[in-house]
Amino acid sequence: MDDEELGRIMSTLTTAIVDARNRAAQIALDGDFRELVKNARGMHELLLKAMEEAPELVNDEQRAYCDDTNADIRALEQLGGKPASWSAH
Repeated sequence: MDDEELGRIMSTLTTAIVDARNRAAQIALDGDFRELVKNARGMHELLLKAMEEAPELVNDEQRAYCDDTNADIRALEQLGGKPASWSAH
């Protein structure tokens, strides 16, 4: 794990959250929306794992980003009704 990989994960996570928000706002809370949210949750889990594996690369801003994106994903999960088939987070 290096700074570039951490940056790629964070960028992909941001894109996943934006895509889910856009889907909810413009189209519907459908299966595609739920899949986008599941993807965002998966990216967040990948970010957590990367941060745990290389804590020396993680700064306070990145920790705050991780917390903020977790809250964003939770809000999207709640918006979509989070069925039991979604992740346990």
